[in-house]
Amino acid sequence: MAFSRDGFARVSAGTYDDSVVIYAYDSDDSLATVMTSGYFNDAVEIGGSDVIFVTAGGDSKILITSVSGTTVTTALFDDGSVADGSITTAMLADDAVTMAKAAFPVVVYNSKFTTVAGSATQTITGTFTASDSTVQATLLQVGATPRTITTAKVNDGSITIVMDGDPSTDHIINVTVTKG
Repeated sequence: MAFSRDGFARVSAGTYDDSVVIYAYDSDDSLATVMTSGYFNDAVEIGGSDVIFVTAGGDSKILITSVSGTTVTTALFDDGSVADGSITTAMLADDAVTMAKAAFPVVVYNSKFTTVAGSATQTITGTFTASDSTVQATLLQVGATPRTITTAKVNDGSITIVMDGDPSTDHIINVTVTKG
């Protein structure tokens, strides 16, 4: 079958501009049919990130919408969370996910580093920022002259690892930087 306005109703007081609008939709179609990309294309008032409470084929679910051009795509909310695989990267706006929205630390760098002889201070350069970053340095392989890590610090543009002496060129350190 196809989308029918007979079972479609707006249930929220939100506006059609940038706020989320909530709709209800009742259909005899199966949920799989209703979930098909483009099924809601005739409902031109639907915007990106709107919510549709759907009863389809005897199954009730919550759908989140995404609009690209004139195609409306939906993602399934299942038991209060987004079902695995129902949101793809293409469905997200360029600025939809930011570090500020992440509720947990995000790994921004993870690599093995081989020490350089000549100094107890080892430096890794990169696009690091000290604000809101944490570094974890773990000695994976002890070299011929055993050394331990005394400190590890994220700086703007680098990571500084200080060992208890010159480690020579044969210690391997796993370095992970998280942000958030």
